[in-house]
Amino acid sequence: MTFPGAEKNPDHSPQSVVLILGMHRSGSSLLGSVCASLGVNMGAKLIPPDQHNPAGYWEDAELVDIQENLLESMQQPWHGQHGADPYPSGWWREPSIAPYREAMDQILANVATSCERRGFKDPRSSRFLPLWRELMPHHRLEPCFILALRDPREVAVSLMRRNGMTLRHALRIWIRYNLDAIRDSEGLIRGVFDYARWFSAGEEQLTELAEALSITPPDKTEQTRILNLRIRSDLRRSTTNIELPVWADAIYDALLKLTRRKLQKTDFAAVLTMLEYWDTLLRHGAEEHGQLDKLPVVISTLPSSNPVQNRHIPVADDQLARLLCKEGHPVTLLILAPYQEETHTDFRHLQKFYATAGIGLQNLPALDETQINPWHIARSWLVYHFLSRRQFPLVYITHQGGCAFYSLLAQCQGLAFVETLFCLLVTRPTDWACEANQCFPNAEAMECIHMETQSLAMAKQAVISSQYMLNWLRHKATDLPPQLETIPALTGIAHPTGATTESNAGFQEIVFCGQLDAQHGLDLFLTAMNTLVGKIPDQLIVTFLGSNGLVDEQTGFSMIDQQTQAWPWVVQVLGQYDDHLALDYLQHQSCLTIMPARTANSDFMTQACILLGIPCVFTDVGDMPEHISTEDHIRLIAPNSAAIAASLLEFIQKSPRQTNALQPAYTEAHNAQSWLNLHNALLSSQRVAHELKEPAYPLVSVCLTHYRRPQLLAQAIASLETMDYPNLEVLLVDDGSDDAASRSFLDKLDALFTRRGWKIIRQENKYLGAARNVAAQMAQGSWLLFMDDDNFAKPAEIQLLVEAAQRTGARIVTTAMHIFRSDDPPVLWEKPQQTWVPLAGPCMLGIQRNLFGDANALVHRDTFVSLGGFTEDRAGHEDWEFFSRASLAGIKLVAVPEPLFWYRNNNSGMLANSNSYRDHQRSLRPYLTIQPAILRNLPVLAHGQSAWRRSLVDSRTNQAFSSEIFWSKNGVFSQEHATHDVFTLDYRCKVHLSLPKGLPQNYAYLRWDPMDRAATFQLETCLLRVDGVALWYWDKQKPNSSNEICMEITEQQAHQIYATGNDPWLVFSIPESIAQRLAISGGVFEVEFSTTTLDWKQQEAMAMSQRQQQEAMTLAQRQQQEATLSAQLDDLRQQLQNQNTEIAHLQIQLAQLLTSRSWRLTAPLRSISAKIPDALK
Repeated sequence: MTFPGAEKNPDHSPQSVVLILGMHRSGSSLLGSVCASLGVNMGAKLIPPDQHNPAGYWEDAELVDIQENLLESMQQPWHGQHGADPYPSGWWREPSIAPYREAMDQILANVATSCERRGFKDPRSSRFLPLWRELMPHHRLEPCFILALRDPREVAVSLMRRNGMTLRHALRIWIRYNLDAIRDSEGLIRGVFDYARWFSAGEEQLTELAEALSITPPDKTEQTRILNLRIRSDLRRSTTNIELPVWADAIYDALLKLTRRKLQKTDFAAVLTMLEYWDTLLRHGAEEHGQLDKLPVVISTLPSSNPVQNRHIPVADDQLARLLCKEGHPVTLLILAPYQEETHTDFRHLQKFYATAGIGLQNLPALDETQINPWHIARSWLVYHFLSRRQFPLVYITHQGGCAFYSLLAQCQGLAFVETLFCLLVTRPTDWACEANQCFPNAEAMECIHMETQSLAMAKQAVISSQYMLNWLRHKATDLPPQLETIPALTGIAHPTGATTESNAGFQEIVFCGQLDAQHGLDLFLTAMNTLVGKIPDQLIVTFLGSNGLVDEQTGFSMIDQQTQAWPWVVQVLGQYDDHLALDYLQHQSCLTIMPARTANSDFMTQACILLGIPCVFTDVGDMPEHISTEDHIRLIAPNSAAIAASLLEFIQKSPRQTNALQPAYTEAHNAQSWLNLHNALLSSQRVAHELKEPAYPLVSVCLTHYRRPQLLAQAIASLETMDYPNLEVLLVDDGSDDAASRSFLDKLDALFTRRGWKIIRQENKYLGAARNVAAQMAQGSWLLFMDDDNFAKPAEIQLLVEAAQRTGARIVTTAMHIFRSDDPPVLWEKPQQTWVPLAGPCMLGIQRNLFGDANALVHRDTFVSLGGFTEDRAGHEDWEFFSRASLAGIKLVAVPEPLFWYRNNNSGMLANSNSYRDHQRSLRPYLTIQPAILRNLPVLAHGQSAWRRSLVDSRTNQAFSSEIFWSKNGVFSQEHATHDVFTLDYRCKVHLSLPKGLPQNYAYLRWDPMDRAATFQLETCLLRVDGVALWYWDKQKPNSSNEICMEITEQQAHQIYATGNDPWLVFSIPESIAQRLAISGGVFEVEFSTTTLDWKQQEAMAMSQRQQQEAMTLAQRQQQEATLSAQLDDLRQQLQNQNTEIAHLQIQLAQLLTSRSWRLTAPLRSISAKIPDALK
């Protein structure tokens, strides 16, 4: 259907641009030539043919020049030593890239003004897709990706002949180009075209190419003409048959499977998994350790601390990865921590450490958009995003922190992972850790507990580290996976000693081993040692071997400092030792180790000390009895200070002594075999997709509300027109729009809606809740989808929401969303500015924040009616209130983790103009109404004191900066003539500073200091108002809009302004006429600027980098000026020397003449005398 406002509009409708991706020498030139024959304009100025490419390169010369110079500037020429290395994150925003970014932007700007279908072929584009993605949406351009593929043998031979590469180097670059192309295009490649098929099945592949480009395939005659013109026998070169490594053949075979078919995003998952694994190994020269024989496996690990050393990877995950790699699996070890640059030296060393064992180490990639969820939620969603774009038949993933929550949720909803089995690794649930540390969970911990509990309910398989933990889970959790195994964690200690330790010297040291917190019994140990003063030798050393923690809000370090002041023993704290260093310490000291934990589960140091026969005192808690033989259980002590003191005294008094080490209950070999048995059973198990029980396409009624935004409404309806769902109706409620544009647009829509059986309901303004209720009352569908006029739906939204409801039995389904700020609709491949993912529970935390989702949600009609619909207050948070009421009523609510619509965040939105206090009163109302009278205000107290609310305040405080304007009569500025205020940093920010009345001469100059914190930003507009009138205006888009005021900044500088807290960046020279007006009436200085990040650390880094770059440029200019002046000075010195020589010669001649007394020389004498003054100058 075509409707008013949705017609093709050159200013708003996106234009498709063909981007040919692939490796050099992979047939991309041939592919480009065929595209040209199909009507794609490949450029006006192409690189001419040569001996390497006799049929032409079909490359835009200007683009190639830009991207080649960009590679050189990054010191990574494509064919050089580092040509296959990864780039640092955010490289395309670095100041040094600006000239190339601007040049590419100009090319795309020219494309946007052209009516022709444009295409670009340059293999280097495969590596620069993040930059293309940054620039293309600005010009309403959408990519049409096609990938050129060629047998790596032929690619390698060609590069070896032309560029003198080694086979290994050529294959490295081949992998990197295909990896970047597939990963960064995000599954949007429309077709993969194999070079060899042009010569064997050209007609078939030509038809496939036309369909991929959305071009009508040519008829038989035209096909023959194109193939005869483009497919030449002399192009079939470099066919020497060389032997490839088996992994290269395997990757090529996987890529070949992508040809001859219409592609979906998920089709690239398997080959992307292979490419990333082998790229990691090749980067570190460890390809001979790689595995191909069995299915790929990923182990998701939560590091204990900053993972810059291999020892920070949990030992259990490290050993499981090594065990499965030895079994022939290509194993990926995925670190679930904030992103660490692959180019970072420490991470590179860590990656190499694992590569030499055949393990591909990867860090959880950070997406370019901002995650506005707390880290634990963002982390779980990033795990889902990573895994859903790859193909791992078996995923071992930690249960801790809810890392698996969104992945398992997506699997249950049929959204992803149809052929994937998740195995939860359960060791330290958050709820258990809070109990162990004797602390109450805060809101973030409660969310983690919810995610962990739901993960257990959704998972099919879990491995519990101990019978103790399994019993704890059965007591706490209502739903557990149907398949449960209890297997101790692997330690890597293959040969336990079980030996008897003998010494005549006795113990010289007591070592407290464990984190310095309540769980590990620090306070119990300190109390016990206080009772032993005077009872054990003063010559002993007491060592605390563990990282800092908390005991009743006091740090372990401070507690040790306070309580050991009067001890007679030497006290030392080794707080930075990891497990391996600690274990090494215990093995080489004559010491007694004490682990007085209040509770314990799957502690590596516990297992290691037992297996190595290190003399230890353990408390009888948690899973401790499971690690030692039954006969040694009697040697465990009670977890109290008296028992600890008695046990220590007993051990110390045995000198000389003979101490029998505790005997382990199992061996490492036995555990390893148990893990392998489990692993093989998981691989052989069948993956059965959950079948739908309801009809596939129930009628969905889209309840669309509108108020005075016809342009945005047109976009919303256009997005509904692209829906994949076949059975929907639209009910449009206009909530009293009184402007002519809205009325006119709705009148034009009437006939079109009538033909579709859709409805337009017009009512007086009653606000959003009432408008939605009216739409729901008129709806015929069993499901309701609520949508606002400024939302933009993705094509699969309704289909995926309905499937999620049918597969999970949920009555309300919300969804993640992409957030953007433009008034134009988003284009394909556009990068959102933010992403928000709802949690959909737990209900009680709805007191503090909306974790349920946005109103753009699917609700069963019966459920909506039973809840009485939305309340109709003239306030915001009506969706939050509705979801809270539903949750409190026990109605099942789930969230789809895939963003299914675009949420427009702009100044015309309701929340941007609402009263926050009134809105939150509304969202609290469901919780207030269920309270007994005496506890009526308990939800208010919980909301007001919540950590979330405090974090919001902190966030606002952290985003604050001070901006200042100065005025002066002579360019010398001081605080006496200045105005400053505090503003909040945002992606688009406006500063307004007042200028008071005064003397005209004091307004000869203005100076604006942007902010008191280090930052970098782009200047958008700048103006000066007097009496509300803009006397002067500067616009980035129209830099010459006014010349009345001289602003000491160029258009180029406006794109790269930085501030470092004390740099006055903008100085203005004010004409007398404007100064007179300011003196009489005063005025307002207004600036609008944009920035790419709200993270001050990133801001500081970018600002410092930009400042250093400018200082380097200034230094270079100064050095050049000094060199020029020095050369000029040398010239002057030479001239002076020449003149001095001439003067000396003249003086000699004059002396000779004067002594000659010949009057016949009078005339020459006058001549010489006349020259002397000129020479002396």
